[in-house]
Amino acid sequence: MISIVIPLYDKVLQVRETLESVRRQTFTDYEVLIVDDGSTDESREAVVEYLLQHKEWGQRVRLIQQEHAGVSVARNTVISESRFEWIAFLDADDVLAADYLATQYALSQKYPFCSVLASGYWINYGRGRIAPAQISKLAFEHDGELKNYFESAACSHPPITTMMTMAKRVALEEVGGFPVGIGSGEDLLTWARLALNNRIGFTRRCQGFYTQDPDRRNKEQQVRMPDAQDQVGKQLAALL
Repeated sequence: MISIVIPLYDKVLQVRETLESVRRQTFTDYEVLIVDDGSTDESREAVVEYLLQHKEWGQRVRLIQQEHAGVSVARNTVISESRFEWIAFLDADDVLAADYLATQYALSQKYPFCSVLASGYWINYGRGRIAPAQISKLAFEHDGELKNYFESAACSHPPITTMMTMAKRVALEEVGGFPVGIGSGEDLLTWARLALNNRIGFTRRCQGFYTQDPDRRNKEQQVRMPDAQDQVGKQLAALL
């Protein structure tokens, strides 16, 4: 029912924990598609080793190799390769709560008219500091339809992120997946395009950990900087 998409690039220190959080999901009707985007470290080897250690679970995992082409190409690759109606996104350094997929599935049943589902999340700032993302302008106490995505996104932490979002494959295909050739913030365009033409189900319940801990970064990995040409800003303005 759910295809979990994991782009992988130089995350050898983090990917095992990410995979462990998927393996421990209480909802089990899913497949996992990992795209190694030409990693220069031993990320792929770490995944292979993990799958060998958990052979039965590893049967539901597909590891795809490509030359380094960027996270958008990696995500688009596995969207086209997925077998199920729903696509769940997860970065290779983030961690899911054990009932994340179960919660998303429950949302899909409660709000069958929604093509996008999202939830609250924790932010790991490092050195033991963890706090819930502050998402404002929600019109419900627990869960409901997020009808004002742009208003909420303008004054909050992102209400939709690549680790806490599940969308129907047809909806993703209609917006062209993820834009290629943008250095940072490319996912914001995808969420905005989805929000224009799709209804969004949302739960305030935190269902995962977004990592901002600098101590967990690989030494070789550089922080992605904002695009000097501000392509994201320009395209968001065009959507407006």
